[in-house]
Amino acid sequence: MYGNGQRRLRIPIYFARGINSGTIMDSTGGNLAPQFHLTWPVFLRRLKRRAFSKWRSDFFRQASNDPTSWTTFSDDYFQENWSVIQNLRPIIVSSGTPYHLDLQNEGIPPAGYDALLQYDQMLWNDYVAAYGSNDTLGFSIIADAAHVGQVSTVYGPSLYGSSGSPQLFDVHIYDLTGAEFGIAFNSLNAQGYQGVPWIIGEAYYNDPTEAAALRHRPITRVRRSYT
Repeated sequence: MYGNGQRRLRIPIYFARGINSGTIMDSTGGNLAPQFHLTWPVFLRRLKRRAFSKWRSDFFRQASNDPTSWTTFSDDYFQENWSVIQNLRPIIVSSGTPYHLDLQNEGIPPAGYDALLQYDQMLWNDYVAAYGSNDTLGFSIIADAAHVGQVSTVYGPSLYGSSGSPQLFDVHIYDLTGAEFGIAFNSLNAQGYQGVPWIIGEAYYNDPTEAAALRHRPITRVRRSYT
């Protein structure tokens, strides 16, 4: 990848309680297996030696750990997920390579997902209280009106705190006309986020039609994608 010009990486972390499939790692008790803690630093050191300019890790909760599937809030699984982040972050920080964390892939909920909204508000305020907001994208955003319109609900004042928004948004756009970009741009501006830059974290792979559509959009504050 590096030889072909890639300089940024997206590294997903899949986990769930009681599942150890190879891709999905067992998070029972809020930590991953000792083997992961041994191999993860080695992998990150290799990234640094390869001189990748930046990378990111995205937390992909699976099965019952995934708050997008909850009908009622689960403090048990919330604490497990939060502990996984707390246990992995020191390893990530020690790599010495610039990084960002996506605390929940596509975690901004549409209206009506009350358990996920509570999860986001609690996790965001807990994370910022513990570590600040410099190294996190918060929750990546699906670029449609239902999801983008809830950004201020997630990051605005709530029962769990008022820590403000991330310093960088991660927007996922799959649209050959560029319309989703306009929806996200206008909605985030209307919610008062004009000064927050973006990355496009997901898009169609190497697609010239989508690339052409995005070139006609106001992208002066959008950074290059990781993917």
